[in-house]
Amino acid sequence: GLALARPYLEALSSKSDPIAGAQAKLWVFVVDTSYTMAYGESNSDEADESRWQQAIEKTKARIEESGPNDSFMLITLGKPSAAPIRKPTRESERVVTELIRLQLPHQRADIPIGLTYVSSILEQTKQNPAAPKKIEVLLLSDFVGATWQPAFEQSENALVQLASKYPLKVIPLGNSEPTNLVLQDLRAESSHHLLGEEIRATATIFNFNSRPESNVEVSISLNDQKVISETLDIPAQSIGSVSFRLKAEDAGFNRITASLPQDNLTVDNQRHLVVEVRDNRRILFVESKKDETRMIRLALSAGDLLEGATRGDVTVLSPIDLLASNLTDWEVIVCNDLGYLDRPVFAQLQSFVQRGGNLIIGLGPATTSAMWNNLDSETLLGFQLVQASAEKLWDIDPLEYQSSIA
Repeated sequence: GLALARPYLEALSSKSDPIAGAQAKLWVFVVDTSYTMAYGESNSDEADESRWQQAIEKTKARIEESGPNDSFMLITLGKPSAAPIRKPTRESERVVTELIRLQLPHQRADIPIGLTYVSSILEQTKQNPAAPKKIEVLLLSDFVGATWQPAFEQSENALVQLASKYPLKVIPLGNSEPTNLVLQDLRAESSHHLLGEEIRATATIFNFNSRPESNVEVSISLNDQKVISETLDIPAQSIGSVSFRLKAEDAGFNRITASLPQDNLTVDNQRHLVVEVRDNRRILFVESKKDETRMIRLALSAGDLLEGATRGDVTVLSPIDLLASNLTDWEVIVCNDLGYLDRPVFAQLQSFVQRGGNLIIGLGPATTSAMWNNLDSETLLGFQLVQASAEKLWDIDPLEYQSSIA
């Protein structure tokens, strides 16, 4: 098992002497770039130093031990592996510069293939007459189970083969198996809100650990200002969620950030969400005949739906114009007694509702059950139209009418 790996690997280091002698040496730094290398942990030197930072510091220390004629190579174990410094160079500062510049991926390295890749590059290097004959390989990794265990036998064989050809020094990083919580999702109930209206959202966290986690802190920020802090308990290998409400003080695009400040593997501890906050609600009326929705607009304007709105917040289009429009410009669409609706427009309306838009459909004398049912409208309406009502009095008396919608 992996518990036996680290003592075994350290035994390989007895073949090498890190202090450079008079003979020029080629130092080959092989660095694991798995996502776990971003795990931070406190130590006596610096609080919350990541394993990747440890790798950089230990690389610097080894370079300082090198001789004036020594040269260097840098190979990273990843998916895929790479050789940022493939040809030996005496510019030692390039090694550290490349490590600092490198971005850790959000995945584990393919260790067996990576070690085979290292062997192949070194074989090519040996063919160069100008390359130093004395070679030492330094392997820097945290050797965690998430990276090494899935293909441990193949990794072990590749490591033994590498050690049989070249002096190998293993430099373990970190003190323990890292724990990991992942902020998987951050989602608001709607992408558009009115100024002063509550924004409701939910953050979802997955506990990848083999033990339950208690009092997990979830920090919520609005435009980089912390506004909420919640805690929850999450069972092992399970999902937990936190729902919260907040209000934006300014109209425009507002960024909500959820983070896990207590989790030391920082690459997956944060999610961002942008919501648009508007001064007024934008409503689109769709009518087949000009001014057919006039009375409805008058009725609704007295209710809460348009409270504080200006005339410019209301747009009127025909079904044909609707096809060429970007429906994300509106929060509410009112379709008034449409006698005809083709499939592309119907698909637009379905997508609008799925994204959180509000759709009001008014049925009237022009409505036919055949047209709606041919569009499979049950997926949108939630019911099928059978036949029109026998009631023929469709007129509205504006002096007596009060909006039941608003």
